Formats: sequence, C-alpha cells, structure tokens
Amino acid sequence: MNNKLIPLLLAVPALLCAQGAAAQLNSFKLGMASIDVNSRTTGLRGIGVPAGGDLEIKDASTLAICYTRELSPHLSVEVALGVPPRHDVMAKGPIAFLGRVATVKQFAPTVFLNYSFLDASSAFRPFVGIGVNYTRFIGAKSMIGQKIELSDSTGLAGQVGATYAINKQWGLYGAFIMAKVESDLVATATTVQTTTIDFRPKVLTVGVSYKF
Repeated sequence: MNNKLIPLLLAVPALLCAQGAAAQLNSFKLGMASIDVNSRTTGLRGIGVPAGGDLEIKDASTLAICYTRELSPHLSVEVALGVPPRHDVMAKGPIAFLGRVATVKQFAPTVFLNYSFLDASSAFRPFVGIGVNYTRFIGAKSMIGQKIELSDSTGLAGQVGATYAINKQWGLYGAFIMAKVESDLVATATTVQTTTIDFRPKVLTVGVSYKF
C-alpha cells in the first residue's frame, strides 16, 4: 500500500473541475457493476482456529458512477466510483459450519488515464486505461460477536471497454476492470484471529453515458 497516492487520488476531481467546463469535454456514466472479488487468503490464524480454517469473500453487484474529462481526442481522465456494495464473509474449511460470519462494505474510488481508439467522430470507440485504486472497507459487522477491522489498500488498476454514441449527448458503454487490492483482517473477541486477503477483483460494468 502507498498512502502517498491517496491525496493525489482524492484531488483529481477538483483539478478537473478547476479547468472549467467546455462543450462535449465531460461525460457522466451510470451503470450496473458485477463484482467478482477473486480473492485468496493466507488462512485464518489464531487461538482456537483449526488447521485449514479460512474465510471466503462473496461476490456482489452495485451501481457504478463515473465522471470522464477529455484531455484530447484520444486521452481522457476518468474517476470511477460506485455505491459501496455489501459482501458476505463465509467460514470455510473445518469451520464452514459457522456459515456467514460477517458482512462488510467497500468504497473503492479509482482514477484512470484512458486512451480511446479510432477517430473522435466515430460512434463506436474502444478504449484502454490504467490507473490507481484506493479501497476502504467500511461497516464491517460480525455475526458471531467479534470486532472486525480490515486495512485500507492502494494499488494499480486497469480497464478495457468501449463506448457507443447514440447521439451527441447520449451513449452506451461497457468496461471490464481489474485491480490489485490487499487487506489485513483482524477479528477480535476473547481471542484474536488474523489473515491477509489478496483480492484481484474483476468488475464488469454496462450502462449509459451523457456528454455535457
């Protein structure tokens, strides 16, 4: 994790707005995102945890919200957000009988620098992007009386996608996003259990866009 990247990530929207509005240089996207968390852990460790005891973070879906600012006919900066989705945390291995042991939400703003192919006048434009993701886990609730904390994460992200212009303002878009997220989980009750979760989330988003 690199906390030096966090102020930069949070400052980008303000910097974009400070440039002033220009015709057709801004776009707002709204869509649905399906999140495959694609996670693995180092195994649950602590007093009373049998060998092989582990946790599994379940997939989720949410509302995706994006703002894009065009820098040139081919380059743009995009801020991707979303309504924090809720993930179920399931016990796994010899402790699987516990079922759902917790829920947690995640807020994961991501800033991309995108490159769009084809001419700016083309209705269909594929694009690729690379950026920085910041993930903060919030609202963790235990079903078995523990206090649960997950550390924040900052890492690289990438995306591929395409836009299709219906007219000068409205369009459709789709994107496939991957990111690197790593978090340390600490569950505290009468004893302490810990694990490190390595996420490689795969996010498929489709929706509508509006240029202004």
